[in-house]
Amino acid sequence: HPCALARLDRLLPTTEDKARAGLSSLDNADTIETIAAGVLALIDGHLEEAMADFRWMQTRFLAAEMQYRRSGAYKQTDPGELHSGIYAPDEMRRYMTGLLMSQVLWPQHRRLLAWYLERFLPDCDPEGGYLEIGPGHGLTLALSAKRLSLASAHGWDVSETSLAMSRHALEALSPDTRFCPALRDVCGPLREDDPRVATAVLGQVLEVVPSPEAAMRSLAQIVLPGGRLFLNCPIEAAAPDHVRRWTHSDQIDDLLKEGGFRIVQTESVGVGRSDGPSLYAVIAERSAGTA
Repeated sequence: HPCALARLDRLLPTTEDKARAGLSSLDNADTIETIAAGVLALIDGHLEEAMADFRWMQTRFLAAEMQYRRSGAYKQTDPGELHSGIYAPDEMRRYMTGLLMSQVLWPQHRRLLAWYLERFLPDCDPEGGYLEIGPGHGLTLALSAKRLSLASAHGWDVSETSLAMSRHALEALSPDTRFCPALRDVCGPLREDDPRVATAVLGQVLEVVPSPEAAMRSLAQIVLPGGRLFLNCPIEAAAPDHVRRWTHSDQIDDLLKEGGFRIVQTESVGVGRSDGPSLYAVIAERSAGTA
């Protein structure tokens, strides 16, 4: 049994937990082992504390889901409110650590990250510039930098905590990559010295920004013609920081097309019951001649 996966599997306390995580039977075990090894490197020997943060995060997700089922709406509607709650530094660190663990322990997160590594990254230009918006715990950023042998990688986030965690992730997994962090909201106006890149990543951000349309206008300027964009977004799914409800994947497709992107490939992963919430991912290409 692969080493990193085995270590994580042993930490799951019950047979039900082990069955839910599904680490014992994987079709793409090599890729998942890479993800698991990356998670363990970022945890840096603090595995039990990280598992405590994961369990804490699960209770926050459960509370958000129960509130959403009762009311049909998210608790917050203003992204600014998040900074005094789940995005406050101490809570943000626990939240991001919990989400880091979920990249292996939640099948839907694990499957989408594997899809990203196997389907999106191989066709990206390692010399064309890389920007991740909302890198959070930094795992995707660091795995990308390592696989593409990036000389530098840009990361924009609204949280200093997330930028610090992303820096640590790069130092752990791709130490030769220079990190270019910025405390930025992708919905804000761009600057003359902002990067123009061939690869951009927007992982579960559209549900927390004040204006998805503004975010897409920024991306249309940031991503070079012919450049690639990876985007994923929850559909009818609740979380502690969700402020915008997306009800169908067509909404995301339309937003991309209106923003000047051509959809190349999509993937949808269910969360729980078959008719329940899902995570939707898109690989898109910036169309030539769009402003």
